[in-house]
Amino acid sequence: MLRLSPSTLGLAALAVALSGCGPGKAVDDGDAATSNADEAGDSESESSATASADTDTTESTETDTGDGFIPDDDSTGGPPPCDLFEQDCPPGEKCVPYSSTGGGAIWDATKCVQILGDQAQDEPCNYDGVVLATDDCDATSMCWNVNAEGQGTCHSFCIGSADNPSCPEPSDPQACGGYSCLISGSGVISICVASCDPLDQSACGDGLACYWAGNGFECVFTTQDIATGQPCGFINDCEPGNICVNAEELPSCDSDACCAEFCDLDANGEPCSQEGTTCIDSLPDAADGCSAGICLSPP
Repeated sequence: MLRLSPSTLGLAALAVALSGCGPGKAVDDGDAATSNADEAGDSESESSATASADTDTTESTETDTGDGFIPDDDSTGGPPPCDLFEQDCPPGEKCVPYSSTGGGAIWDATKCVQILGDQAQDEPCNYDGVVLATDDCDATSMCWNVNAEGQGTCHSFCIGSADNPSCPEPSDPQACGGYSCLISGSGVISICVASCDPLDQSACGDGLACYWAGNGFECVFTTQDIATGQPCGFINDCEPGNICVNAEELPSCDSDACCAEFCDLDANGEPCSQEGTTCIDSLPDAADGCSAGICLSPP
């Protein structure tokens, strides 16, 4: 699953439980990124990806033949890896994540594929699956949020580096800085997703909420709708408008981490409802452009 490291905002250093459509929301289990084409849970998706070894082997062999324009890596028998940030493929190709196992919906490696179209960021696209991993997006993007028919939307690759990722200037800026870089699958996935405003949770849609996800605010699935002040284990366990933070950041918490409210730093009066908390500007610099803080114990 997508793992977060501790930061100055005191977020619980726990996983984000994610689910989504096609290559829409990837989850990081430390080794591979998993997509859920049928909006199933993480465990169901992982089970289906490993259900039939015979099927996986056949599909992988057929894919290697079809990608004949890519020389095999002698050490692995597959195409050589590439760098998503450097985009170090030959002319006419781009670096994308794919499934080297040949089946299921798991991205575990990168490879160069032919650029087959010129669809740009936010434009509709067609995706050929996690094994072929080709699409009709341009050289700077890949097809994401793919439905059962293989149709999705082009999302730009992150730029910069894994240590300092960023996104190209968006053509249609969203709240809180436009786009943020989603890195998952131990770096196999690095794409730009639209940011959201934690103070306007309605913009995410049904079943989703705006949470801080390491490099920016992103709309992800809410898992348990846990109320303010109650114990939590994942940052998106909390009900919309809250986020899971370490217990030491709060005046009271009966666990290692509890849900805390987002708050408006520009609001008149005290915007926090939990007794003993105040609105603190504790989010990283990546959240510049937002007026959101978190209701925590006073410094």
